[in-house]
Amino acid sequence: MRTVMAWMNYVIIVAAFTLACLTVPREVVAGEAVKQSVEGAETVLIRAQGTASIYGGNAERARLAALRSAYAEAVRVGSGRKIGGLLFAEDLKQVSDIMMNRSRGAVRTYRIREEGLKDNNPGQYIVTIEAEVLKEASDNAADSEGIRQFVELLGNPKVLIIVPAVLHASTGSNAGGAALPEEQKTLMQSAEAAVAQVFTTYGYQVVTSDDLLAQGYVNPDMLLKQMESTAESVSDVLKIARAVGADMVLLGAIRTSRSLITPAGVPMVMISAETSAKAVSPVTGKTIQAFHYNDRSSAPDELRAYSDCLDKAAHNLAHALALKIPGMLAAATRETRLTIHGADMRTADKIRSLLAGSSGIAEVRFSRLPTAADQSVELLLVSGFVMVSPDEILDIVRNNFGTGVALLKAEKYEMGLQFSGK
Repeated sequence: MRTVMAWMNYVIIVAAFTLACLTVPREVVAGEAVKQSVEGAETVLIRAQGTASIYGGNAERARLAALRSAYAEAVRVGSGRKIGGLLFAEDLKQVSDIMMNRSRGAVRTYRIREEGLKDNNPGQYIVTIEAEVLKEASDNAADSEGIRQFVELLGNPKVLIIVPAVLHASTGSNAGGAALPEEQKTLMQSAEAAVAQVFTTYGYQVVTSDDLLAQGYVNPDMLLKQMESTAESVSDVLKIARAVGADMVLLGAIRTSRSLITPAGVPMVMISAETSAKAVSPVTGKTIQAFHYNDRSSAPDELRAYSDCLDKAAHNLAHALALKIPGMLAAATRETRLTIHGADMRTADKIRSLLAGSSGIAEVRFSRLPTAADQSVELLLVSGFVMVSPDEILDIVRNNFGTGVALLKAEKYEMGLQFSGK
């Protein structure tokens, strides 16, 4: 009997040890993939490393660049595709397609294992991550954490949301009339807040009509005018979008109607919502994608019916767009206007040539030449969504013209340099 019990204890110990070996991944080295089963999904654990140069002492910007490089390396190893860094438009497009389609190589989540300055090169920042990567395609689009981390890597793109809820006249017995102006304003705020809430869960920055009103960018009349979606109103919105640094504009309306119904003899309020919207580039003004949904909800309480219906409409719209924005941004070009003060045409042309040959900048062209009244030159820098940092551009110019160059402005779509010597 003792022999049998000893044998059974031995089997239990061996089984426990074997299970531990299978569930706890061993240490991995850079570029190596270790198979691991996580929550029923077939994944691999990949350790990847990225480095980036530090310009202008900005270690935080270099850290983000190194993290992007490590992330792209993890996707490259996991997918088996030829992918460089996220600085180049074609590489960002590949990674975005893999992430949004949940293809092989998509990162479910990652953790930073090591980071800091390189021991032998203090001008370089290094980041090592451990990423959980899909080994095969998955139809699970609910990996919101993986999407949120990817959106964060892109710098948390900002979305301007102008999607009012327009209340039509009611139908049915004892139906009321059209909405009052104050009721209309409340519905507009409710609709945009509902859409914004879904976007923020994915890591996007959002700006709504309330924010524009509070900051003095628009007035209520302009917002009501936007409901008509005239060419003039859209043009005004795009100007505002560039001013607030938006990467994408969501324009449209949620048209609602209400009616009284009596299913099984129980009085109910039914709210129907027709959502039409389009995603527009604030740079080119082009419509990138259009959306159209129909939703309805009913409840004994009218406010509850409205709330449920708006939540459905907002979720359908924001969820569909939130998963597509990275691919949209990756596919579109980004234009940054660089103004150079105090440089003659010969100097400006040399700067244009230097920047045109820089990694990550696809094209540089003149957008404005100096005049007698304004001795400044404007260059248009065309790149992918992940733009070369202003510190790096300043460093390129200073390496060729000395330290007599100052950075005056460094915004999303605008940069300014003051040139004071050769």
